[in-house]
Amino acid sequence: ASFTSEGHGTHTRESVLVTAGELVLVLETVEYVMAEGDFIQFDSSRPHTYINRGEVMTVFTNIVYYEG
Repeated sequence: ASFTSEGHGTHTRESVLVTAGELVLVLETVEYVMAEGDFIQFDSSRPHTYINRGEVMTVFTNIVYYEG
């Protein structure tokens, strides 16, 4: 399964914490393979994709912060 976002507009940041499974986060052309317990923050005004390539369900918390 996968989900792609074209971005959330200027001055947005996203925080992701993986709580189960494995998540592949693609920021434009760079892939980050994240395991349970991994955390990342990034500029979410850029295109990004979430991918689960495995057979196990991936669970993660995602917070989008819109700066004034």
